[in-house]
Amino acid sequence: MKQFRACIHPGDKRRTIGQILEACDPAKRTFYDTEYRIVRPADGAVRWMAAKGRAIFDDKRRLLCACWVSSWTSPRARRSRNRRARARRVYRTLFESIDEGFCIIERSWRRTARLAISATSRKIPALAARSGIVGVLGRTVREMLLPSEADPGSRSFAKVLTTGEPLRFERPLETTGAAARTLLLRVESKNHDQVAVLFQASPNAATPNGVCTK
Repeated sequence: MKQFRACIHPGDKRRTIGQILEACDPAKRTFYDTEYRIVRPADGAVRWMAAKGRAIFDDKRRLLCACWVSSWTSPRARRSRNRRARARRVYRTLFESIDEGFCIIERSWRRTARLAISATSRKIPALAARSGIVGVLGRTVREMLLPSEADPGSRSFAKVLTTGEPLRFERPLETTGAAARTLLLRVESKNHDQVAVLFQASPNAATPNGVCTK
């Protein structure tokens, strides 16, 4: 790590190391995707690098290792990447301005097929306000919810993943007491292993055993 740090251009060092630390933080688990300059020790030449990767954690949220791939990048590739980055910033601004709580649940086969929040899940600030649940990234459903609520919730997620049919219901969360209208919707990805969860404010108090409708 010291050798790698020494090769990073001074203008990119703080940002690059900061992104690595965020990827290795069990509370954040961000996907490492960046570009930075290096200074070759042999001749002092400056070269641009592109790197992608992620950190791997065990079931107790302890860091096992960090894996990423780096390659040289060209000016043309950097311009294309910058355009995509600007588009993502516009998307993120719009995404974070909506009032509904939102996150993506992903089936994790590494945890004996238990459903878990993906480390790269999209979430917005309103998620905590609508559901009362905070710190969701990287946590399983059973880690976030009470046992009486986690098992039925996991079965609902599994049903949506299997059938592809959306599920809507309105009832308070036992874990937090928050009342919300909830929509589960399968994300049409290649492996059908993600469920989008949308929490909307409930204008009326719902019964604890709220009725599910499709």
